[in-house]
Amino acid sequence: VTAGADSAKWVPLTANPGKTAVAAVSVAACLGFCVVLLNTFRTRRWVKITLTVLLTLGSFEAFYGLVEYWSGHQHIFWYRKIYYLEEVTGTYINHNHFAGLLVPIFVLAIGVFVVRFARFVAGRSYTFAEDSRSTWKKVTATVRLLRHLPGRQVLLLGAIGFMAVALILSQSRGGLISCSIGLGLQIILLWKMRSRSTEILQGLGVLAIVGAIVGVVLAPSVLTRFSYAQRDAPERFELWQDSARIVRDYPVLGTGLGTYRDILPRYRPQKDFFFVAGIPQPAAINYAHNDYLQLLTECGFVGFGLMTWALVVTLRHLFSRFANHTDWEIATLGSSLTAGIVAFLLHSLVDFNMHIPANTLMFCLLVSAALGLAQNVETDSGPPIGVAL
Repeated sequence: VTAGADSAKWVPLTANPGKTAVAAVSVAACLGFCVVLLNTFRTRRWVKITLTVLLTLGSFEAFYGLVEYWSGHQHIFWYRKIYYLEEVTGTYINHNHFAGLLVPIFVLAIGVFVVRFARFVAGRSYTFAEDSRSTWKKVTATVRLLRHLPGRQVLLLGAIGFMAVALILSQSRGGLISCSIGLGLQIILLWKMRSRSTEILQGLGVLAIVGAIVGVVLAPSVLTRFSYAQRDAPERFELWQDSARIVRDYPVLGTGLGTYRDILPRYRPQKDFFFVAGIPQPAAINYAHNDYLQLLTECGFVGFGLMTWALVVTLRHLFSRFANHTDWEIATLGSSLTAGIVAFLLHSLVDFNMHIPANTLMFCLLVSAALGLAQNVETDSGPPIGVAL
């Protein structure tokens, strides 16, 4: 940049070079993690291990969070909880980030249950085809099958129930809405698998019964939480307007990766507060509560365009591969992973899950596992992936 007739001055491309360097290293680490995972997912064995770890993690988070929530003296291990005492948070401080972790794992668990239940039904001496004369007979047939479920499937069904209850009691509006959209997408993708549509429908029917029971019992908590939207929404919209002004001034390359906290005070003169036990405390806003808008402010339309291109290409590849996959079990698990990824991305429209390291790494696992399944990974000597899970 020319500063005078005989001199020139270099102006940095970031408002804070140190923070941009740290953020760049974090992004590079995540990409490197994905590369390592993709090179590891050469056989179904490693994909099975990863999915099992994710299901175990989600079950533990849900169970631990519910135990603490109902204990009356909430802790996160040795740390006494101070914030979000009215919500289930698992091992997280913030209930929204807890929901951000749980939603895609919950969708994945449903896909795993559908695969296992479909194989269980196929192994029985009769199917719904014999009871196709009426809807009532189909329902009664499902109930009869439930009484004979193997122990592992009962355990998985219980884990799904725990995750559903924990997700609802987290009272994360963004999490609940994104989960609902993700489940809707999952149902559409599974419904298109005509080769096993009857068994898949049976599995979804069982889950619908569990979901209806949980929903009826916990509906008041959900309605109460959504009634606060009118109170909370203006603050979020105001923050987004401030962020939009940053984009207007730095449209091409942004202010620099990781610099949102440094640049926002110039556009937000009012002081912010959060409440602890009803007492207002001064607060500094670190995130835009919208990962895409924050990326736009920090990296401009160049960085945002690259990210959008990468997401679109990846999702198109996954949808195409699993829609035409010859193995219905792989297609079911892959479609469930993809639906969970979409739910996670939708939640990022109103929160900052991508800036929470645990959720970022979980997202890397989800995407890498889905891409691994889409690569037609080699079958190892163990049982089929649906049976092992």
